[in-house]
Amino acid sequence: MSPPKQVALDTSLLVGLVDSRDIWHPAAIALRDALKGAQPQMVYFDCVISEAINVLARRAKERNRSSESTALLTQLMSQAPEDSIIWISGIQAFLSRDHRLGS
Repeated sequence: MSPPKQVALDTSLLVGLVDSRDIWHPAAIALRDALKGAQPQMVYFDCVISEAINVLARRAKERNRSSESTALLTQLMSQAPEDSIIWISGIQAFLSRDHRLGS
């Protein structure tokens, strides 16, 4: 059986990759590394990105570490680069780089 060409990753994995204090951080790293060995394209649905941002921001606030929010978002963006996001919501056109106000 050949490995999958694409693997959709979920919020728990993404949060675990980004937040080193997450209980699933070691497992998330191990799973990501195992997937890299199989060489599929790792993708995230836009709703996963949205939920991960929400979880990371809420945790930072609850831990009185709001100052870490920017670093966490930067890490999230490195784990889930723009070309790995599959847009399933209608907001894609609005957020696209080609969108011009008033055109």
